[in-house]
Amino acid sequence: MLGPISVVRDGAEVALPGRKPRKLLARLLVDAGSVVSVDAAIEALWSDDDLPDDPPGTVQVYVSNLRRALDGGRDRDESVIRTVSPGYAIVLDEHEVDAQRLTSLVGEARRARAEGDPASAIAAARSAVDLVRGDPYADVAYEDWARTATLELAELVVAAHEELHAATLAAGHPDAAIPALEALVAAHPFRERLRALLMTALYRVGRQADALRCCADGRRVMIDELGVEPGPELRQLEDRILAQDPDLLLAPAAPTPEPRAPSRSVGLFGRERELGALDGVLDLAHERLQVALLRGESGMGKSALAQWTTARARALGFATGRGRAHDLDGAPAYWPWTEALRELDVTALGDAPSLAPLMPELAPASDATAATDRSPFLLFDAVARVLTAMS
Repeated sequence: MLGPISVVRDGAEVALPGRKPRKLLARLLVDAGSVVSVDAAIEALWSDDDLPDDPPGTVQVYVSNLRRALDGGRDRDESVIRTVSPGYAIVLDEHEVDAQRLTSLVGEARRARAEGDPASAIAAARSAVDLVRGDPYADVAYEDWARTATLELAELVVAAHEELHAATLAAGHPDAAIPALEALVAAHPFRERLRALLMTALYRVGRQADALRCCADGRRVMIDELGVEPGPELRQLEDRILAQDPDLLLAPAAPTPEPRAPSRSVGLFGRERELGALDGVLDLAHERLQVALLRGESGMGKSALAQWTTARARALGFATGRGRAHDLDGAPAYWPWTEALRELDVTALGDAPSLAPLMPELAPASDATAATDRSPFLLFDAVARVLTAMS
């Protein structure tokens, strides 16, 4: 269920008999082990406007077709789908189910980490993460009856990622965890444990300023979107980083695995086409200027995609900066450039010069009105010189 519904027997995928029977199978899987009434099955398969002439009979036909596909010639009494009044139930006791396997592996990873065995925890958590093929119940995730089950599995998938990176930090490899954690935090900005893991990893590789900025970003998004401050875990971690608490540091283990760019599956399920296009942009950006435009309605995930791209670019060796346009009155002219270049100054790689001497506009100021009074020509020239120097 960790992706589009898929059935495998003896290593080969079983062909499921059509879209409606596949949807019925998903409905039974959502309540596996419990009876799904015929009425509930009908409600899941059709709206009032497209009901067939004989809905119960059609459901029965679909069940028969599914049994032929799933049972592999077994007797009806041993069928995966049982007839139980007032409907049907799917029984999976003797079958391996990816969702159940995920639950088991996450628990195994937690136990191993608690027992001081990070290597075993990493192995279990990585096996859990590798089970994920896309959005849980991807075929039907939009259905009301699938929402709870989908959210529960999505929560478990994120927990698997958390366990993997917590164990990676415990093993002394913070650099290996950072790229994927940056992508996960971008996809789940309110998930405080992920942000705490990223802050800890950044601090342990000597990026104290980035760790504090990560906390500040979390505070800003939580206040802007939810109207609340971060919880005590993040606030205490911020205090410990400010105090340079030596207990936050661990001796690095050897050998250190190579850091990996965040994979396409990290926290952004169902966006394969967009991620592939953005990967292509990054590949070509080594050779020439590239521009990508993300378009969509509010809440569709544009910010998460942009932040994922930033994290992936950073892992591939690019210097990155981000600027935002504001709807508020009084925003200085060219503010997105100012914000992006100021961030770029901090995250720049190698021996690139500081931006402030070349572009005084980037220096923190007590008020935000001066930029509108400066000559646009001088401003553009400063930006050009900064980017030329950095590249």
